[in-house]
Amino acid sequence: LKAPGKSRPYTDARGVAAFLVRESSHLSLTELGKFLNRDISGLGKAADRVVQRAREDKSFTAIMGELQFDLAEYPKL
Repeated sequence: LKAPGKSRPYTDARGVAAFLVRESSHLSLTELGKFLNRDISGLGKAADRVVQRAREDKSFTAIMGELQFDLAEYPKL
């Protein structure tokens, strides 16, 4: 996630992370941006792309749902 550049695997992973953070009630894109040394506007756009992909690809929607469920199992820090 912290890898430099705009290679698709890295940007996709950052997009998923940004989406999950945006859906979280205890994290912010600002915190994620600082952690990844990335601008929050780019992270927000990446999260929007994840949402669009989820609308178009039902298997991707299922994967994202599983990730959200799994993350909900962890206690908030």
